[in-house]
Amino acid sequence: MVETNSTNIPVEREIDILYGILCFIIVAIGVPGNVYAFHYYFEKKREVSSFIYRFITFSDIIICLCPIPIGVSYFNNRHAMLFADTIFCNMWMVSYKILSLVSVFYVALLSVCRAYVLCFPFKKICVRNLKIVIARP
Repeated sequence: MVETNSTNIPVEREIDILYGILCFIIVAIGVPGNVYAFHYYFEKKREVSSFIYRFITFSDIIICLCPIPIGVSYFNNRHAMLFADTIFCNMWMVSYKILSLVSVFYVALLSVCRAYVLCFPFKKICVRNLKIVIARP
């Protein structure tokens, strides 16, 4: 027997609706916040940290868009919808995992740059060298 609440809605359905709402809250807060941050750091073109923050915020914008298909699926009784397509499902999974790792890589790169500045306060970090590190396979 399926457990129901006072309105005769299955408890699993309520949890799905809660998860769907949480997915869209993530999108509603994460995307505008990261777009604003990207615009802010795009204006500060001279600093190395701004250069790295642009990459972090750009990857975070895309990561914040990833819960949309999940939220839609939760609202539609976990119907696969977009995830029924094998190509979409595989591309979504790979892109989400890669973008998460890319975001962590950029944060680590920012930490290394900050540590370098602390160790060598009078040496400037060249953006050109940073681009080489990011583009290197």
